[in-house]
Amino acid sequence: MTTANSLAAAFEHAVRLLENNQPDAARYVFRQILAVVPEHPDVLHLLGVCDLVEGKPEQAAGWIRQSLAGAPSDPVRHNNLAVALIRLGRFEEAVEATGQALALHADYADALNNRGSALAELGRNAEALEAYTRAAALVEDSADVHANKGHIHLRLGQPREALDSYLRALAIDARHAPALDNLSQSSHLATLSYFDPDSPYLAGCPVAPASLDDFRGACRLLNDGHIGRAASGFEALLQRHPDWIEARLLAAIVDYRRGEFALGLAHCDRLAAKDLPPSPQAILDDYRSRLSSALRLQALKGSVHSGPAPAPRQARDEVLHLVCDFPRRAGTELRCLDLAARLRAHVRVEVWATSPGIHESFVGQGIRLIDPAAGEVPDGGTLAVIGAWHPIGEWYGAARFRRVLVVYNVDQPNHLESAIRALALPGKPPVEIVYASDWMREQTGLPGRFEPSPVDLQRFRPQPGGFRPDRFVVGRLSRDLHYKFHVGAPAFFSALAARGVPVRMMGATVLADVLGAIPGIELMAVEAQPAEDFLRSLDCFVYRTHSYFPEPWGRVVTEAMATGLPVVAHAAGGFAQIIEHGRNGFLFHSDAEALSIIDALRASPGLRRSVGEAARASVEALYAGSSFDRYWQFYAD
Repeated sequence: MTTANSLAAAFEHAVRLLENNQPDAARYVFRQILAVVPEHPDVLHLLGVCDLVEGKPEQAAGWIRQSLAGAPSDPVRHNNLAVALIRLGRFEEAVEATGQALALHADYADALNNRGSALAELGRNAEALEAYTRAAALVEDSADVHANKGHIHLRLGQPREALDSYLRALAIDARHAPALDNLSQSSHLATLSYFDPDSPYLAGCPVAPASLDDFRGACRLLNDGHIGRAASGFEALLQRHPDWIEARLLAAIVDYRRGEFALGLAHCDRLAAKDLPPSPQAILDDYRSRLSSALRLQALKGSVHSGPAPAPRQARDEVLHLVCDFPRRAGTELRCLDLAARLRAHVRVEVWATSPGIHESFVGQGIRLIDPAAGEVPDGGTLAVIGAWHPIGEWYGAARFRRVLVVYNVDQPNHLESAIRALALPGKPPVEIVYASDWMREQTGLPGRFEPSPVDLQRFRPQPGGFRPDRFVVGRLSRDLHYKFHVGAPAFFSALAARGVPVRMMGATVLADVLGAIPGIELMAVEAQPAEDFLRSLDCFVYRTHSYFPEPWGRVVTEAMATGLPVVAHAAGGFAQIIEHGRNGFLFHSDAEALSIIDALRASPGLRRSVGEAARASVEALYAGSSFDRYWQFYAD
């Protein structure tokens, strides 16, 4: 290796090795060249690239810095140095390195992307967004750039723009992991932003300030559960601004809530003619589907059981099949297993999963996987599908059941419609519907019976001698999802903390960015401790979900009542039917009402005790011993 030609050939060979992802082999050749030309800037640079490929950023930064001494005007080297520095966590230096690269090549998209990453790590989010935006304009086909831009939009509280960025990334690469990981969150947040009367997005609406004030007022009425008054407010706004997308979307939603399905669908049909951005399109698609299905459900009344009780079972050993799915530990899954436990004393029960992947806490509970190829399918007796969204496979066509039931406990009429159509086949018995609450039954307009989700009264019980008149801790428990919290949740819990009321919330890490640093507020992950222990650490349970997701029943509310806690809950929820305001709990519409109730409970240990005791007695009357007989007998008949 003594001639220029042989050195050039060796260099090209090493480059090809590196391009073929063989950095170790390439490094060997580069070092041979370096033995002949010790300060070869290209070799020094590519030795750094070899180390970057192999995850050795410290060594990479050293080689690249050496190479810059011989080629200080190469933007690529400055950019690769920035990559090494970012991996080392030296973000200020990385920003400086990308600045050098961009000074040499202003439209260097990769340097802009790396600059955005370094700025984001430093919390300089506005500058990061500017860098990502410039990069995205230069390379529209980079999924990484669009996904990074989405991350910054989320940090800046701009979920609609984040959703658009993630969708752009996935249009380029449908399997792009960072975009997929954040798509659901951005979609939820973008959707929820339309219900926020104080949303910064409203500033961009091309209407007069007076109309904006009216819109905010209608939003607050919707969020507080005053559906009829909210509907009037949105209709008045649409008389003045017929093309106002936000107003028409929310008008469709309140029409759905009050059972005016045809009116709501008319709003959706008008919006469907428009070219909408991703976030309003997602809401439109959701509610157009709900409204259409709610109307079509009325045509299915003939397939739904509404007459006298079915004929009694023919044999004492007739089986009851409970079909569900168990990938997570949530209300529907717990409902199914609690029901099975109660019924096994009276009837033979088989619990089936529609798909593999059972949550670890359910392993060993006798759950069978539906597997038609192996002949493992429900057949004979009574079939009860716990959750209307579970798919009904072809196995159902050949099975023979005396009764067929479906438990409808999530407000998705399209799921109920699909379930009825799948179950109401020729030769099959009429479908019997079990509703999670009276509100759910009224919403569909189809016959059926209400059945509360079972609660283990032994597990959820007051701690003996546990009443603490000298303590007052307020809290709540739910899954860790944004729609489990109402629009004003940050301000509400901040107000409690400002009053000196300790707040504990399990399943609330989604609020960490806004509440995590406030003294007196403790945010915990889901299942950070057993639910019954968590509830016993509280003296008052408060519950309100987002108005986009009114709680069909709210199992956690009855668990809190069973634990002997005074419950302060929003009036819009299935649980409201068992709460008698001021006796066994409290119902409110506005946060101001809730704060006033909590103030009264804080001031009166006697009120806390009496309401908590009445709450426990109410839940016992609903679930204990013979009280629950009327529910299990329905399945065992």
